[in-house]
Amino acid sequence: MDELWVARFIQTPGGRCFVHYLKNFAKKIAGSLWTARTPTELILFVTERCNAKCRHCFIREPANPAQLSLEKVEKIAATLIEPINTLVITGGEPFMRPDLLDLVDLFARNKPPQTTIFCTNGSMTKRICDTIGSVLSKYPGMDVKVQISLDGLEEVHDEIRGLPGIFHNAVETIQAIKEMQRQQRNVDVIVMTVISTQNLGELAALNRFVTRELHAVHDFELIRGSSFFNIPAELRAYADPADDSCQCPTLATLREFLPTLREYYRANARVCYSRLMGAYAYGYKAAKIGYTVKVLERRKPVRCGAGREWGVIYASADISLCEMIKPIGNLADTSFNFSQLWSGDKARRARKALKCYCTHSCFIDGDFFKRPGSYVAMGFRFCEFLLRKD
Repeated sequence: MDELWVARFIQTPGGRCFVHYLKNFAKKIAGSLWTARTPTELILFVTERCNAKCRHCFIREPANPAQLSLEKVEKIAATLIEPINTLVITGGEPFMRPDLLDLVDLFARNKPPQTTIFCTNGSMTKRICDTIGSVLSKYPGMDVKVQISLDGLEEVHDEIRGLPGIFHNAVETIQAIKEMQRQQRNVDVIVMTVISTQNLGELAALNRFVTRELHAVHDFELIRGSSFFNIPAELRAYADPADDSCQCPTLATLREFLPTLREYYRANARVCYSRLMGAYAYGYKAAKIGYTVKVLERRKPVRCGAGREWGVIYASADISLCEMIKPIGNLADTSFNFSQLWSGDKARRARKALKCYCTHSCFIDGDFFKRPGSYVAMGFRFCEFLLRKD
């Protein structure tokens, strides 16, 4: 009877969500314990082309935007040694590539990722939905996440993104992917908001809109820039926001804002998850954002996953341990053999010299899960969520 109950539970939306989070939790712990021969979590910039001019973006679109050809992508995928847990497809605006589905096919054939995350501004609704629909049909065993940016309500978001009408298009895309979720079990949509001095006063209204109107998962990321942190000068890339007035809020402001941000996570978790999964999601997110602020307070190096479980490939074929530091080489120098460049002397020297701190939510997971206090904090927030009745 117990086994039958477990089997039925796993088939429910809450059960599938629980299993998914349990797998991810185990991967994060495992990935923090050893260095893989090639990354198990990969950020792939598929193009430098973009139709927006985001004020906080640290990627500059050059006069002649680079784009990895499918032939080069296939060579890269074939030379990855470790299985890929997570493939993050980003840019530029990745859906400006009409052959994006072909690119996903290449990875699915050579090194199929368990989870593929598409980071998009959501402006190209039809192309996004057509591509995601095809991915879901072809790869029902792949977890697909569509991360769509919203940094404020219409006026603020359009201004920050530098593209009139982008808010309306992004909302339309979010609603379309939400509709796909009714038919497909393996797709999620996440609304991602970059917190900066440009939108701090807009976040309460935005969180209410995303939670109550869109019923979508809402995540937050602090704005990043290579000069914000203590990255060694010899490693530091020029990766600061395009607009100098777009900055990270002060530490004092973040400390004061932290309880409010936790409330945004709690309100969103109550609407978007079952009670148990909401407690887990809130526990993890609330504990981690508190840890992120502590990283800024300590100003000490963290044991992050950059250059170990995480790696970055740019559309120019440069590869890097992290977006905030200089590339360690170009894949053209090794005939697009990724593992050869990743295991080379320059990569080893960069890993050894990488003693810095930042707020990159992906990379600092390794440090977060190495600290016993993180589990105490997650447990506290988990119980808080379940016990609060309001």
